[in-house]
Amino acid sequence: MEFDAKEYLSIDESMLTQELAEHSLKFEKLSHALSDCALKLEEKTQHIDIIEAEKALMLRTKAVEDNIKLTEKTIEQSLAADLQLIQLRKERQKIKHDKDIISGMVRAMEHRRDMLKSVSFNARQEGLLETKKDIIY
Repeated sequence: MEFDAKEYLSIDESMLTQELAEHSLKFEKLSHALSDCALKLEEKTQHIDIIEAEKALMLRTKAVEDNIKLTEKTIEQSLAADLQLIQLRKERQKIKHDKDIISGMVRAMEHRRDMLKSVSFNARQEGLLETKKDIIY
């Protein structure tokens, strides 16, 4: 997921009414993206856990069949070196990275909202912006 931070966070003071009106839509889009990332991260983590459990069970079963003593450390090392699991962990890390970026943008949008309120209040005080009842949120 890619979001242009400048597009989402910049404020054009000459278009405060429009900025105020569009803020909620931008915030909602980012909030949904954050929620989607959190869901994808949870799903990927669960998928990795299932694959790890299946592979660990296969290793244990094979060891019993071959009459080999297998330690938990050996299983952990085998799972750590498994190429499929390595790829899945990389994918999970990318999702977490995206989630962290979007989370930061959501926090920045909260600051943007506060700044918009302040700037629009000052503009109304100076008569540069229509009254609050004329603004669509």
